[in-house]
Amino acid sequence: MATHYIGADVHAATTDMAFERNQRIVKRLRVPTTIPAQREALASVAGIKRLVIEEGPVADWLWRNLKDDVEQMVVCDPRRRRRARRCSTRASGSSTTGRTGPCE
Repeated sequence: MATHYIGADVHAATTDMAFERNQRIVKRLRVPTTIPAQREALASVAGIKRLVIEEGPVADWLWRNLKDDVEQMVVCDPRRRRRARRCSTRASGSSTTGRTGPCE
């Protein structure tokens, strides 16, 4: 059974979705930011679905309404991701685990 990794860039009116399978983008969609449209987009691919969205004003709403439509749903904090990337660059590529200070 195929596994699809789905990244969703959510805006007030529309959501851009990219579907990846076997390390290739197999589908891109722009759908309205409504639960029925999101569900229809997720149902358009068969198999295991893993969805990633950024933390934001509608993240909780999407989580509550879409978590049962996918096998895994991740809400990430883009500010924390940037901070981790900046810290690992300063540490010459070493892991940020165990560091103290502003990179925690």
